[in-house]
Amino acid sequence: MSPYIRIVVLILCIASFVALRPQRVSALTVQDLLKQRDTLSREIERNKQEAEKKKQEAAKISTDIKKIDGDISTTEKRIMDTESSLDQTQKDITLKTLDITLKENELAKELANQREALRVIYETTGENWAYLLVSNDITEAINRVSYLEALEVRIESTIDLVTHLRDDLVTQKNNLVTQQKSLESLKKQTEAYRQSLDYQKSKKNELLSNAKNAQASYQQKLEEAKKAYQDVNSELYKLQEAARKRATTRGGSKRTNNIVFGWPLSGEFTTHFGEPTPFQSFHTGLDIDGVIGDPIVAAADGKVNFTGGNSRYGYGLYVTIDHGDGIASLYGHMSGIEVSSGDQVKQGDRIGFVGNTGFAISLNGGDGSHLHFEIREDNIPVDPAIYLP
Repeated sequence: MSPYIRIVVLILCIASFVALRPQRVSALTVQDLLKQRDTLSREIERNKQEAEKKKQEAAKISTDIKKIDGDISTTEKRIMDTESSLDQTQKDITLKTLDITLKENELAKELANQREALRVIYETTGENWAYLLVSNDITEAINRVSYLEALEVRIESTIDLVTHLRDDLVTQKNNLVTQQKSLESLKKQTEAYRQSLDYQKSKKNELLSNAKNAQASYQQKLEEAKKAYQDVNSELYKLQEAARKRATTRGGSKRTNNIVFGWPLSGEFTTHFGEPTPFQSFHTGLDIDGVIGDPIVAAADGKVNFTGGNSRYGYGLYVTIDHGDGIASLYGHMSGIEVSSGDQVKQGDRIGFVGNTGFAISLNGGDGSHLHFEIREDNIPVDPAIYLP
């Protein structure tokens, strides 16, 4: 081979490599977008549930805090009443103590007066009781004796009265002291209870704050996930536009004749390639009617490169098969999958079952069960009719 031919061949190889490289990157990007959309759908649902859960937790904690606030108010009132009782008790003790002191002073004064009276009598008479009995003035003697007896009775009565009063006052004072100690103890217990409630309130407020922050965090994540979901849908819309342009610019010829396709499911067409649907302005595949549980088979030989999805969003449960040469097929809205990623399949091998998972609504009644079938070139959907027999 001449050097000139070698250079031409080398240039052609480089050109081919450069031309193919963006297609492979594009294929990976689109596949990632599909996976991202499913992941984001799950994340949106999870964040919704977590945000609602945290909202309920915050509401419950708020109710608990209101109850604790009521308990604290009750306790504070109890403390005020207790302190008021303590003040009144102290006043009562003070008054009783003063009364006892006055009575004791009165008693002492009365006893002193009585002693002084006896002393004066004895000093005045200068005589003893025997002299009084033989005195010439018997009346005077009798009067003196009667006076002394009356005086003694009066002194004894006064002593008994004051002694009884004193004992009663001492008992009252002891009772008041006991009451004061009891109230002091109650005050300490109540104060400790209030401190405990204050601490609990602080912890509840902390939990409330944490719950609200967590709720806000999940809400923010939810909004971010929604935004990302919109971005992914925007990229997938670009895919639809690319499919639309390819459908209008290319003919009905296959990209390669090396791959032989067959029908993945026998049934009536419900939506054709390119038609608008409630979820796609440009339908990227072919919808084939079926009953839940009908078997779905591989349309051509290839390697399974994805299984999974989300039963509530998008394609639902779906499978993609790589057939080589940049050609792949997708089978959506399955009720069950019978292959795993990495499996090699032959045309006609059962890969799953018809279902109505994801956005599989019914436009003509029924349960919406059908197969969404796509064929892609470099992950750009093309009309399956080009490849199907």
